[in-house]
Amino acid sequence: MARIAVVDRYGSFLAVKDGRFQLRCGNEVLWDLAPVELEAIVFTIDGASISAAAVKLANNFLIDLVFLDG
Repeated sequence: MARIAVVDRYGSFLAVKDGRFQLRCGNEVLWDLAPVELEAIVFTIDGASISAAAVKLANNFLIDLVFLDG
């Protein structure tokens, strides 16, 4: 069953490590998920970043990237 991953912490960074999505905030790893586990990644805060590699991996696996405002 596919999941929706949420990026909701200010200063967090979504990157790719070993073919998996990894969300970090400082030195802390908040989550680490394989692309096949995900249906969407939802950003609920403006103060987060995403790497080009993460955008490319999401595109390759047809994972929706959603940016909410408000």
